[in-house]
Amino acid sequence: MLRLNISRKPHWLEFAPGVRVLLQPADIELVSDAQSDPEFIEALGSDHLPADDDAALTMPPAQKQRVGLALAIAMAKRAIIAWEGMEDEDGQPIAEPFDEGVEALLRIPSVFRKFQDSYMAPAMYLAAEGNASGASPNGISAVAPNIARPARRAAKPARKSKTRR
Repeated sequence: MLRLNISRKPHWLEFAPGVRVLLQPADIELVSDAQSDPEFIEALGSDHLPADDDAALTMPPAQKQRVGLALAIAMAKRAIIAWEGMEDEDGQPIAEPFDEGVEALLRIPSVFRKFQDSYMAPAMYLAAEGNASGASPNGISAVAPNIARPARRAAKPARKSKTRR
């Protein structure tokens, strides 16, 4: 099932009690803009995305991690429009998000994981899916709805004795 965000309203993502960010909905424009970010392109090691999944799979693990972090930071810089619970080194509240602050926030492992799982993954899943069918974890019937009518009553058990045949 695909849940569409028709309202296009920003939503809050909570990282810890009292620490949360207000995010714009992830859409193709935001993802494309993040993919054109100079830091993302530098981490990618080329000026274009891999042409197919096989090219991305051959990327060394350390580079995959750098690319993933660079894309997350690029998306967060574009998506975070407000935050609560952020303080500077002196303990003073930081009212408005700024690029260096967003990057510092995303470099916290638990925050990065939550942002990646709750915000990026759904957007990336839809981008990767394209115009194809949904994933089927255990064959084609695992995702398809059951359209057969239920039986009227239970069938009689088979005879235990031999038949004429």
